[in-house]
Amino acid sequence: MKELAESLGFKPAATRVLLNQQATQAGVRQALQQWLVDGTSPTDRVLIYYSGHGTQLPDEDGDEDDGLDEAWTLHDMAPAQRQGRATLDGVLLDDELAETLARIPSRQVLVLVDACHSGTSTRSLFGGVPRLGAQQAVGKFYRVPQAEPAAAPVQRSAARGHNHLAISAARDAEQSLATERGSVFTMALRDAVAARRGAGQVSMRELWRAASAFIATRLDGPLRFHPQLDGNLSLADVAVPLPSLAAGEGPAWRKVQQLAAGAGGVSVAFGRPRYAEGARMRLEVRSAHEGYLNVVSVGPDGVPQVLFPNAQHRDHRVQAGAVLTLPTPAMKIDFTAARPFGATLVAAIVTREPVDLHTLADGEHDEQGVLREVVGQLSEAGVQRLQSLRDSAGYAAGTAVVRVCPLAGACR
Repeated sequence: MKELAESLGFKPAATRVLLNQQATQAGVRQALQQWLVDGTSPTDRVLIYYSGHGTQLPDEDGDEDDGLDEAWTLHDMAPAQRQGRATLDGVLLDDELAETLARIPSRQVLVLVDACHSGTSTRSLFGGVPRLGAQQAVGKFYRVPQAEPAAAPVQRSAARGHNHLAISAARDAEQSLATERGSVFTMALRDAVAARRGAGQVSMRELWRAASAFIATRLDGPLRFHPQLDGNLSLADVAVPLPSLAAGEGPAWRKVQQLAAGAGGVSVAFGRPRYAEGARMRLEVRSAHEGYLNVVSVGPDGVPQVLFPNAQHRDHRVQAGAVLTLPTPAMKIDFTAARPFGATLVAAIVTREPVDLHTLADGEHDEQGVLREVVGQLSEAGVQRLQSLRDSAGYAAGTAVVRVCPLAGACR
């Protein structure tokens, strides 16, 4: 999510993250007050993101048609009794969040809620989700005994917030899902922003629609949930500029760069440093070490791709001193210079331990969990696997940067 926030134009230095024991009720209240209510101006853009278990509690002030308040569970959540009914302490109620949002000076507040609004189980474990390449999924809902969930979605008025727009993962009666690859709603948002990178901007309505389509194509039947737009819907069509990555950098670029930095032992070279749109590209990799080769790229779209191994060339063991040219004869695809224009970083990494980034890759999978695409996206699981070997013997890496230009003349 930190990478997604940066992709939406929120710089790391202007981002505050509360994790685990930092995210108590008092900690969240203090951060919202000091960081956003006291720390922003009317012209600032504000993003509030929550990932965790949603819950429903008995409504104590009578403002809910279904008799239940929605709430975010926090680190110090604990069972409680009020007015003879079971409830929870250590949560952030929707009523309190609405009051806080109204006090934020910014006129453009985006709230992203990756949690269930309701459901029928307590942190339910589901079976695998093959189309996401996930072995299991968990419902992001915490059920309070004696607090009955809503039987149907409760439609909220857009007038509830004049300065904010909310995109939440699910309807009131639905459960959103998290997997070992990440929360599905946040994965959908990341994919949606990447798809709009070439346009240079995205509206929140476009983000909502694209995230909804992502979920619909990967989750079936009772597992499917439906993201919701709420708040001031006039903000949904405001174009949010996406920072250009044509010159390189960006969160994914830095992550790939860090995986290779200082390792040495692998040389990576393109036939030339610049290619015109439509030209075929060739990449040569030579390793001084025997091991398992993975090749990753990240370009102006900000999406890190696993180029090798891939669905057409699975054997990625290399010998010391051997030169591998990509694409290989076994690969029925070309590497073609294409939009968006700008710089692309390629990192080739050789490990003594077997690591297959294609198997770990994100992307659309078939019913058996096999990646449909020839190449997939570098996953956080893949990154963590390489990071665990980063300082071990037999870890070697090298990088190259190539540029894609719109016209042959502009590439000279």
